Amino acid sequence: MNKAQYVDDYWTKIQKLIDKKGITASKLSHLAGFPDNGSIYALKSGRIKRPSFWMIMRIADALEVSTEELRPDKQGEAKA
Repeated sequence: MNKAQYVDDYWTKIQKLIDKKGITASKLSHLAGFPDNGSIYALKSGRIKRPSFWMIMRIADALEVSTEELRPDKQGEAKA
């Protein structure tokens, strides 16, 4: 999986969870405690190529999922 695909897959998983919760990317940014929407939109647009664990952890917490559920390389795998 190349870097661009990896970032796209991160965002694809996040977008599905945002849609499921019925919130916007801006609301996710607020729930994750980011000072503005810039971080979320940078991830969405691909400007952030390698999101930090800290960023993914905050997003996962805001979406009430585990960081494992956001991993692009874990598509379709069952939980233990």
